Amino acid sequence: MSMLTRHTNDSGYVISAYKNGEIHLMEEVYTSPVLISASELAENWTNKPLAQLCTEDFALAVEWKPEILIFGSGPELKFPDFQIIRDLREHRISLEVMDTSAAARTFNVLRSEGRHVVAALLV
Repeated sequence: MSMLTRHTNDSGYVISAYKNGEIHLMEEVYTSPVLISASELAENWTNKPLAQLCTEDFALAVEWKPEILIFGSGPELKFPDFQIIRDLREHRISLEVMDTSAAARTFNVLRSEGRHVVAALLV
């Protein structure tokens, strides 16, 4: 497990570490997919495998109105169905796809820049 960032205040959610099967948000450890923004967290975001995800699974992320939605596909880079990407574009949301380790790092960097970013992370 690698440490991604240290969080020392209550300014919102920061991903502190990721390893296969675990997402660490400050002091909490999550072993199921999460949807996260700087100020909001949806635990157990989905129980579907990647191949079964559909646009409706991203409805809460759309409600949070991010400028960028980062999708962490788990330990390996895998893309969701292209229809999801197309539908999110209709909401003017850019979907960036990467493995969850890279997605966690990218979320923290964009968040630290003050960007309105949401991460949908599979473990």
